[in-house]
Amino acid sequence: MEVLTLLVIGLAFLLSIKLLALLFKTGIFILALPLQIFAALILTIIFLVLVPIGVITGILTVALSPLLFLGPLLPILLVALGIYLLLRR
Repeated sequence: MEVLTLLVIGLAFLLSIKLLALLFKTGIFILALPLQIFAALILTIIFLVLVPIGVITGILTVALSPLLFLGPLLPILLVALGIYLLLRR
């Protein structure tokens, strides 16, 4: 149902652009130019935000991956810490 709705909306948008093209006696590419500029602007912003986040995430993954090996040792470390705290008194 959603696909049909999107197709109907797209068809209505295309027909309205063509109607505007006939009304102003201009080409459809001239009318679509602001939309292309807007899309390029949005994609540039997304690219400039997501690429640095991906690079930082990759660096942190490589840097923090050795800590994953300490996970199975956590119960042993906690027991040892508890024994140390009990014997310290």
